[in-house]
Amino acid sequence: MPEATSPGPSRFEQPQWSLVLATGAADGSGADAALAELCLPYWYPLYAFFRTFLLASLQHILANEWDKRRTKKRGGGIVFVLSWSHGRAR
Repeated sequence: MPEATSPGPSRFEQPQWSLVLATGAADGSGADAALAELCLPYWYPLYAFFRTFLLASLQHILANEWDKRRTKKRGGGIVFVLSWSHGRAR
């Protein structure tokens, strides 16, 4: 089976190591351009991941708050006190 050359939706591209080395150039010549070119393939997958993560987190928070309010509406704030002495007297 031939290996896929293009990255799938769940795979990152392999970095070009020459660009990685160019970003750390001591003289700074082209380091900014190399860093921009290096980051370009990765920004969208990271953006999509964090966007999805944040949306899911917000949905969970809202669902939990809705559950809490619904519980209070149905008597969720009541505390039951059980006495051992009362139970033994029976």
